[in-house]
Amino acid sequence: MSTIGAASRRPVDLILDFDGTLTTSDTTTTLAQISEQSRKCWQHVLDGWLVDSRQFKQVPYDWSNRGHEEYSRWLDSHRPLEMASVRRAQDCDMFKGVTIEHMRAVINASLKNGEIRMRDGWQALFRLVKDSHVVGSQVRILSANWSETFVRTVLCTAVQQNAISSSGDAETVLHQYLNDIEIFANEIHGLGSPAGSSGRLVRPFDLGIRTSGDKVKYMQHMTSRAAEHSAGHSDTDRPLIVYVGDSATDYGALCQADLGIWLCDIPEQELGAKFSKAFAPLRTDLPLSLANLGVTEFIESRKEANASASKFYWSRDLPTIVAFLQKYDAFRGGIKST
Repeated sequence: MSTIGAASRRPVDLILDFDGTLTTSDTTTTLAQISEQSRKCWQHVLDGWLVDSRQFKQVPYDWSNRGHEEYSRWLDSHRPLEMASVRRAQDCDMFKGVTIEHMRAVINASLKNGEIRMRDGWQALFRLVKDSHVVGSQVRILSANWSETFVRTVLCTAVQQNAISSSGDAETVLHQYLNDIEIFANEIHGLGSPAGSSGRLVRPFDLGIRTSGDKVKYMQHMTSRAAEHSAGHSDTDRPLIVYVGDSATDYGALCQADLGIWLCDIPEQELGAKFSKAFAPLRTDLPLSLANLGVTEFIESRKEANASASKFYWSRDLPTIVAFLQKYDAFRGGIKST
């Protein structure tokens, strides 16, 4: 049996996207089924977004090299589309009167009937960091989902349902951990009010998470405290920032991390076509496979002074990420046999 020795292990700050990363697909449609009013509004919101998207694509963009900086600016130019959807949802009172109880009922049913599916290995990923007992190691979520409460409730309910079927104490402990982790997402205002939500979609100080650039700003805020704490210390004292995401909205955060991992469940021979489609029209090298990445190779790549700002890796599933982080621990002397 192996345990992780806290004395020599570098802390890991694992930041995860939610939709399509911890779940197998986007959950916005499920969130839209939370009430009769939300179901009525959803098609209106979706139709409006499709019209806006078509119009956006018809406007020529002043491309020069389609590189990292230019692509990042182009991604952020999508903000008006996302904000227009937010306004439509608010204007038609999509979530007005909705309560946490409504949300729990929809989530519970959707997890049971398979409308929401969690990715294989998601609990193992959380447990790997949770059970390390290393100061500075943590799991956090950074999502453009419309509701932080929805994200947390999905995770907690998924663990609860598994605990009921397995009668396991480990699930109870994980549920408590998930209840306390930091989740950065948007929110439906007033879910806890006796009268239900006001229907507004908000973030404190109007700092919404809608685009790739928004995720970068939040990620910088999330990691700045750790950087200040480890200032003047060796590199091993500073948490290894790991980000996992599945879409172009995650692009900036993938590039910002020490170890960015693009999650896409495809055979390796389809990587080129899928990457080009997911991050079009970016021009860059294909990400290396995390499954084939050696720990020494990764560590040396981080030392390169001119390392590409847009470099990240590809994994087809979460167990591959768990396996790499375990290898990383072992290489640094953190795995001790008992």
